[in-house]
Amino acid sequence: MLTLVLFGLLVTAVVPSSASVTRDARRRSMVRQFISAQALTKATALAYREVAELHIDDGAGAWWVEVDTSLAGNATDTVGPVRRLRGSDLTMTSNLAVLCFDPRGLPTSEGACEAGPLTVTFTSHGQTDSVTTTALGKVIR
Repeated sequence: MLTLVLFGLLVTAVVPSSASVTRDARRRSMVRQFISAQALTKATALAYREVAELHIDDGAGAWWVEVDTSLAGNATDTVGPVRRLRGSDLTMTSNLAVLCFDPRGLPTSEGACEAGPLTVTFTSHGQTDSVTTTALGKVIR
């Protein structure tokens, strides 16, 4: 009987901490995916020699990269996957809706693009991770 009680106490102590570890890992994964999307935006601008746009819809918990891939300048395509938050306990907030990089790989505010710096915050159960992009395009965590 004593063994069962000790086992029950051990399980009670370990289960909440493992859930916390899982939430933290999911939040950090979303941060890494967002940073990767920003790097993809910059690389896409350089590769296509066009303004590439990182769209951020914090209300829907989604972000994606778009660029004009045609020579005529009228065919915007989504490059890479549309990323979405995983987990009902995870939210994101952003101070910009569209971050753009010009053909030189520098942030731009032409057209629908917004001037930086950009700060995106991922939150789950009171814990936050933020990603800030400076006016020169450098990522700071």
